[in-house]
Amino acid sequence: MNRISETATIEDGVVMGDGNVIHDYVLIKKGTVLGDGNEIGRFSQVGPFVTMGDRNKLDFQVVLGGAPQDLAYKGEKSGLTIGDDNTFREFCTAHRGDGKGSDTRIGDRNFFMGYTHVAHNCRVGNHCVLTNYVGLSGYVVMEDYAILGGHAGCRQFCRVGAHSMVGGMTKVNLDVPPYALADGAIAGVRGVNVVGLKRRGFSREEVQRIKECFEMLFQPGRILKQALDRMADTFPNDPHARRIIDFCSASKRGITPFNK
Repeated sequence: MNRISETATIEDGVVMGDGNVIHDYVLIKKGTVLGDGNEIGRFSQVGPFVTMGDRNKLDFQVVLGGAPQDLAYKGEKSGLTIGDDNTFREFCTAHRGDGKGSDTRIGDRNFFMGYTHVAHNCRVGNHCVLTNYVGLSGYVVMEDYAILGGHAGCRQFCRVGAHSMVGGMTKVNLDVPPYALADGAIAGVRGVNVVGLKRRGFSREEVQRIKECFEMLFQPGRILKQALDRMADTFPNDPHARRIIDFCSASKRGITPFNK
């Protein structure tokens, strides 16, 4: 059974599963689909055209599914898709896609701290952390287990690789490779995110191989393709090397440089 406050507003056409808790003065707009066991905090707004999975928790005055902040947007129908077990703290915002039939996608078990923003057409994977006041511009991709420190900002179309950590107050304007530790007023790779990898159960041998991959990737004077070819030849069967190779090969913005 759903528990819905008498002061909440549920528009026609909303589809809702079981065990949801809808607090005071919540607005759930048309075209929204909620799974089971979600909790929507006071004064929050969900929708229109948001599809949400199970057991997500929204704190005070969260807005999910607002129109994209783009002067070119003319009201086309677009969506926001959210997985399971995400936490959205107070005043978080996530916008629908920009363009007819497009969407913004958020995976599972992510933690969005207060005042964070996910813009139109972003892709947020699983187990990501956006610390207070982080902002993702349009079309940003965050891969699984990526972390952005407080007040960090990502330029449009940038990617933040899996298991990477970006320090607070950092401007990301190029792709941050997987497993990287990046920091600075403008992001520079400082090394491998060793602490984060150890916390997630990476072995000493795995961390060492990733360090060797980074030495190849950021060797002075070596062009990117040469570095990736050498990495593939040196570690032909290593999944972490392959992740780095695939990520860097697909980069359109360019790779964040090494800046110790």
